[in-house]
Amino acid sequence: MFKKHMKRALAFLLAALLMFSAVPSVFAADGSADTQKFMSFNLRHDLTSHPLMGTDVRGEHLMEIVEKYAPDSIGFQEATNDWMNYLRDAMGELGYAYAGVGRDDGQDGAQYTGDANEHTPVFYNAEKYDLLESGTFWLSETPDVVSGRDWGEACRRICTYVVLQDKETGEIYGHFNTHLDHVALDTQANGVRIILNRIDTVSEKYPDMACVVTGDFNSARADAEDPDYDPVVYNYMTSRLDDSRELAESIITDGSSWSGYQDPEAWENGQSSSSDRPAVDTDNYPIDYIFLSKGDFDVKTYTIVDDMFTFEYDGQTWHNHPVSDHYGVYCETERVDDPEEESADESNIIDLPGKTVTGSSDPSKEELLDLIGLSERDSLMSGASASSNMECAEGHSVSSVLGTEGTAQVVSSSGNVYWEITVDLGALSEIGAITYTAGDDQEAVPQNVEFLISANNSTWEKAGGTMFREAEAGSVSYILLDEAVYGRYVRMVIPDTPSGTEVANLSVYSGTEGQKKLEAVAADQYTEISGPAAVNDSGETYENLFDDNLSTKWYYSGDEVPSAIVFRTEEAVTALKYSLTTGNDHSAYSGRVPGQWTLFGSETGADGSWIVIDQQTDSDIPDGMDYMEYVVDIAEPAAYQYYMLQFDGLGTDNRIQFSEFDLYTADDGTETDGEEQTKKVDPSDMTAVSGPEPVNDSGEEYENLFDGDIDTKWYYKDETDQAAPDAIIFMTAEGVTVSSYSFTTANDSARFPGRSPSLWTLSGADSADGPWTVIDDREYTVADVNSQEFVFEIANPAEYQYYKLEFEALGTDSRLQLAEVSLYQTVSVSHADYSVVKAAAEEIPEDLDTYTAESLKRLADAVLAVDYTKAEAEQDLVNAMAEEIREAAAALEKEPEPFRLPYLDVDPVKDAWFYDAASLLYQEQIMTGYSDDAFGPADPLKRCELATILYRMAGSPEVEYAGAFPDVPEGTWYTDAVIWANQSGIITGYSSGLFGPDDYCTREQMATMMWRMAKAAGIDMSVTAALDSFPDGEQVSDFAREALSWCVGNDIISGMGTDGSLDPQGMTRRAHCAVIIVRYMELGVE
Repeated sequence: MFKKHMKRALAFLLAALLMFSAVPSVFAADGSADTQKFMSFNLRHDLTSHPLMGTDVRGEHLMEIVEKYAPDSIGFQEATNDWMNYLRDAMGELGYAYAGVGRDDGQDGAQYTGDANEHTPVFYNAEKYDLLESGTFWLSETPDVVSGRDWGEACRRICTYVVLQDKETGEIYGHFNTHLDHVALDTQANGVRIILNRIDTVSEKYPDMACVVTGDFNSARADAEDPDYDPVVYNYMTSRLDDSRELAESIITDGSSWSGYQDPEAWENGQSSSSDRPAVDTDNYPIDYIFLSKGDFDVKTYTIVDDMFTFEYDGQTWHNHPVSDHYGVYCETERVDDPEEESADESNIIDLPGKTVTGSSDPSKEELLDLIGLSERDSLMSGASASSNMECAEGHSVSSVLGTEGTAQVVSSSGNVYWEITVDLGALSEIGAITYTAGDDQEAVPQNVEFLISANNSTWEKAGGTMFREAEAGSVSYILLDEAVYGRYVRMVIPDTPSGTEVANLSVYSGTEGQKKLEAVAADQYTEISGPAAVNDSGETYENLFDDNLSTKWYYSGDEVPSAIVFRTEEAVTALKYSLTTGNDHSAYSGRVPGQWTLFGSETGADGSWIVIDQQTDSDIPDGMDYMEYVVDIAEPAAYQYYMLQFDGLGTDNRIQFSEFDLYTADDGTETDGEEQTKKVDPSDMTAVSGPEPVNDSGEEYENLFDGDIDTKWYYKDETDQAAPDAIIFMTAEGVTVSSYSFTTANDSARFPGRSPSLWTLSGADSADGPWTVIDDREYTVADVNSQEFVFEIANPAEYQYYKLEFEALGTDSRLQLAEVSLYQTVSVSHADYSVVKAAAEEIPEDLDTYTAESLKRLADAVLAVDYTKAEAEQDLVNAMAEEIREAAAALEKEPEPFRLPYLDVDPVKDAWFYDAASLLYQEQIMTGYSDDAFGPADPLKRCELATILYRMAGSPEVEYAGAFPDVPEGTWYTDAVIWANQSGIITGYSSGLFGPDDYCTREQMATMMWRMAKAAGIDMSVTAALDSFPDGEQVSDFAREALSWCVGNDIISGMGTDGSLDPQGMTRRAHCAVIIVRYMELGVE
């Protein structure tokens, strides 16, 4: 059996291995204080219980790698309880401490054993670093508690982090370590959002913190075999962080980080390998990474850690085996001394570019014009509904987000949440702008907000950039798309946000052309006329294109293109768009999407009457995607009743298949009072009464069908006799007449096909005890697609309060699962007349650039206050909204003309250095010119002029004439000013007793007067500056030294000329006087 190595033998073997493998010196265990080395390593948990998989075999060789590379910190993945019990001691012997708990129970300790409960621990050099903070959070809707699998993942996923401070340098960095799901790949971005958001939160506590993120991301940066591969996760991470590989000055070993144990089957079955060293797959890319915060690190070396080991087992020598099915990833870095702050680059993750603005309490004029411009667009909110993946507070339901009078508020007893608000516009619509208003409580304002748009509630595109900054309370944030896009669903994503977060007035607007919503021509309006013959007996005929059933399809195979498909509508329709939807198995059978086809229209369908509506010569329908609706614009819409679809080429597999063809016409938006519309019954008004017992402990019970959350589900499996589940009984708050109902598939139905229902009965009653009346008895195979709603009409609606759903068969996989069951009722709609709002908006002037920001703010507020959810009975409120717009438009105030001095001897460009100061003093009537057109900027300032300027600064108080100076007679224009200045102790005159009103004022005299005025005002006189730093500082007169020192110290007077001289006995020029006075005023002295 297994023969364990002794320590000494291992040391000898390691030395021998190192001797024959060229090991770069950068891997030496001792690095400089400035060097920081990081590693990521997926350990692989033991699936086989084979002795060769044990931690006592692989662990010793893992420690050899750790000793060799000596990382400052290392993130491990798949560190199960057994692995942790090994690492805790072995890494401790090497001087490492750690942080981390298990994903399944949030616990850690030697008492926990077994090959489960993955940790993602971060081990760090405890001799070099102090631990400032650590934690583990879950990549789920409730990150702060043990949770997960909210989005169809194979298992719970976590991220562990530490914040470390270098004991010698004081530098701080955070190390975050994670392991993303390997099954629900389309939800990996959700986990990444949480990680990036949590990094921001932790960084706020440590402003100078650098960041390292390691992990197995189960996602490559590229795919060598798929040029259309979209590396969503990699692009998200590198929008905020750098890939260490891309920064490396030297790459030692590059390629895939997947080793596969050289041959996993041979390894796990104990078969000996050859002695040839297996090579890293250089044709592929790593799925394990070390990401670094932008601008903080210089990366010297990067490598895939492909170290192998040799051991003896059962009498054989085993050569060149890696420690795990992953290679480690390693980089050696140096911290940048003074890193420049680098902004995020989201260019690779934004699908729909647009101007993204986070709201502020003082919006710019440009932002106000953007918001007012929304009045020119059509609101798409009439008939919209909203749903939330999380519970909302009482009185703050998610539907509150649709109006202007309340807020939606998320609540949770579990700390932070991953909150998604999804708005269903009710129809495919041209979306050009999205806005939302922050609540009035700054503590409840979200940040890192993203908006996504989807046509089918399954495939989402990121609209605009992430709103990283926290908006100001009560402000409006918005996205204006560069190009409008058609979609039906808008989702607001707020990752890792505190309980209590609020959102108000989430609104969606059309493009600038103001086009309305679209509606698909109903399936019963199509009549098939002719088309290609069936190529098999499975019923996959062209007629399936018009049955409104995604589970059926048209399939064609042949050497030639098929004959044209001809059909008509019940009456002539003007189609603005049309679409083709791929089948339910395109992912399994690629190469069936053609690139060329032509759509024709005709009024009569007669030969020679066909007109080309659209021609595609090289379509970009993604191949290999199930249920992908490809929507095409019709350049010149016209009314036709007959249509012909001619495929001009086959797919690359010489086949064609599609599930649906649809024509889209304009919904003109007119809403007639009393018209009937279908409205979904609010999930909060539906209550589960009874149903089948849960089949597991994961919370996937039937009650989830009525919680309004498409990310929860009901799952059923009968292990014994494949029996159908017990009936599901539910009730509404009051009796409703249901005209249709729907099933929404689970978010993992595509990953687990064969769980969708195909045969069921819906019944209604007035009580839970019956009697029951069958409402709908249906045989229909629901497609295995994620989060898709399937709506079923009821032939004879009647009012019931209790409903019973009986599934009469299981799915093809002998299971059943659904996310939601919804009821729709036909209600009489009496909308308010919003044409009054449009009319008021038309009174807004076209050119708003000349109006003040204050008046534009009022107008923007009026435009955004329009609530498009009002009924006819609330017409007065709508009229009031329109009137507010009209009044705000009428109250717009013009910006004042830019002020210009009237003087002919002052030029705003040439004299820019003093122009603003002179302008301010002129407007305040403190310092004026000699005449209406002359200022005399270079003229020396007279003493009487300065006294007058200071007097005016003081408010020109009344004074009584007193003959203080013989040369200041009563009645001159400067008499009161000189008397006031003398009485205030600002002016004392010459020793001769004269004032010298016409004498020129020197610079030190002006400094003295300014100093005395400040002293009289009681301001702090302690701020001074030495005068000996000026070349003529010794020339300052004794009487002026203290005053000039104070003026220089407070930046009132500065040096002049090329040498910076003070020129204390030089004359004060009028231009200099203006600048000095304004600088004095900027001290805040009255």
